[in-house]
Formats: sequence, structure tokens, C-alpha cells
Amino acid sequence: MSQTLLFRLQDGKMRVLEEVVGSWKRNHEDALRALDVEDLITGCLSCWEEIRHAWVRTRRLATLNRLEDLQEVGTTMLDLLSRCIRLLGDIASLAEIVARDMGYALEGRENLPEVIREAENLREHVNKTWPWDHRPVLSLDRTMAEQSRSARARGESQDVADILAGLQVNVSLRQG
Repeated sequence: MSQTLLFRLQDGKMRVLEEVVGSWKRNHEDALRALDVEDLITGCLSCWEEIRHAWVRTRRLATLNRLEDLQEVGTTMLDLLSRCIRLLGDIASLAEIVARDMGYALEGRENLPEVIREAENLREHVNKTWPWDHRPVLSLDRTMAEQSRSARARGESQDVADILAGLQVNVSLRQG
């Protein structure tokens, strides 16, 4: 299984939160009490922190080449981030309605807009920087490649074989 334990835990937590918010959307007559909404806000903010932690761990594992399927892991990360953003937006809307209707200041509500921005920024970062199958690991800059070709044509560069041979000579001179 190439999904990390952290991803699987986050998926389970996200499903529970999505289910609670989804049931509220379907049944406004049983509107959640303000304390329930505060619990949802706390749960969603905690879920976001754990997803961020999972991202840091995933990036470290990718750097160490310890992930089996980069494409699947990246897709899973994007899915978790998209679901988290959607859920945070739903909770922000719900919190606004409950605060307005009940005249209650909901704890944590003020943090939601910033957290949503952070999650959106991370999703954009993952989408742009993850080594997806459809693009090279290193992005190529056409201008830089052309400058490199021109420098080589002018004799201002060395082949890798020449560089390695020079390094071997330096090592043998130091040992001798």
C-alpha cells in the first residue's frame, strides 16, 4: 500500500466531518447548536494541521525516495487538500449562519479564512511542484538551455567525462 498511515487517518477523519456537515445541509430543521458548530470548527482546524503535517512527512519521504508511487501519493494529497478546502468553506458558511441566527460568537471562526488561504496555497504548490508523470522532474528553461548550447559551441563548457577525468587527476595528485 503506497498511501501513508497519515493519509489513511486523514481520509477517515475527513469522511466523518464531511458526513456531519452533509447531514446538516440536508436537514436545516435540526440545526446544529452553536457548541456543535464550534466542535466542527475545532475538528476541521485540527484536520488541516494534520494534513499539513502529513504533507511535511510526505515531502521528506519523497526526498528520501521512500514512496512507491509518486503519482498516487500526489493525487491523494491533492484530493485531501481539495476536500479539506471544501469542508473548511462549508464550515465557514455554517458558522456564519449560526453566528448570525443565534447571535453567538463562535470560537475559531475568525481563523477559517486564513486557514482556507493556506490550504489553497499548499494545494497550488503541490500541483506545481510535485514530480507528476506528465512533466519532467526538473522544469527546463528554454532560454537557459539555449545559452548553454551557445556556450558549448563557443568552447566555454566541458563535457561531464572531462570534468570527471579532471577530478580523478586531482584525487591521485593528493594521494601521491
